[in-house]
Amino acid sequence: MKEQCKNLIVNADDLGYSEKINQGIIRSIQNGIVTSVSLMANGNAFDHAVEFLKNNPTVSVGWHINLTAGKPLSAASKINTLVDKTGRFYSKRGFVSRTLLSRINPLHVQQELQAQYEKIQKTGLTISHIDSHHDIHCLPVVMNKINAYRESVRFIRFVNSGVLPWSYSPYSSALISLIQKVMVRKSYHFPRFFFTGYELLWKKSKIKVLQNLLKKLPDGKTVLFCHPGFFDEFNKEIKYNRQRELEVNALCHENIKKLISQNRINLVSFNNYYD
Repeated sequence: MKEQCKNLIVNADDLGYSEKINQGIIRSIQNGIVTSVSLMANGNAFDHAVEFLKNNPTVSVGWHINLTAGKPLSAASKINTLVDKTGRFYSKRGFVSRTLLSRINPLHVQQELQAQYEKIQKTGLTISHIDSHHDIHCLPVVMNKINAYRESVRFIRFVNSGVLPWSYSPYSSALISLIQKVMVRKSYHFPRFFFTGYELLWKKSKIKVLQNLLKKLPDGKTVLFCHPGFFDEFNKEIKYNRQRELEVNALCHENIKKLISQNRINLVSFNNYYD
């Protein structure tokens, strides 16, 4: 009988958002346990992120769809249902409320998704998975357009209904309910088990959160997503700003690395998911 293994993918969201966030993610890769990233195509530090990724090909690269922060890649006049009067994306709350009121034009979503996808693809990087800023890819108006990429992208973030941390948020629970209705599960591959990063977001002792997750890690493949970064004092738009450094410290902490070794956990990326 084949011995079961514990394989863990640690994915850092928001790469490309700003250089400070990039630097925190890079530290978490080089000195910590992060093995995978999700790249924000319309981020201010996209080129800085791409340069790092090209020099570190073992790190898997996801497409972090963003329709709720910053400026779009498309001309604002051509996707006006997605942006406010200043030409910037609506916030998460604004996007969700406009979706519920049918004020989002699906063709505008399609245009901006294609622009973001092509920008990453033109770098020569291989997109291993899809997720999104504020998980808006779970909304039908976005998910229906993502299905067009299922032939070229193998994985999509989907949280199993049995993972308890999602239950704290009605917003998150509603998104999961929606994705189950509109998503054809055979179109993408899903990790068998998913720990969410939301406990890391809201708990003060991030090292304890990681320790508890690692001690309970099941056999098979598990994905943990997180939001490391260094504090960016010049970018007031970035949410969860100061807490990101605490995640960097936790992800790089010696006790966490020792626990991974003691529990014989293999750190892998989406690049070697089937190895």
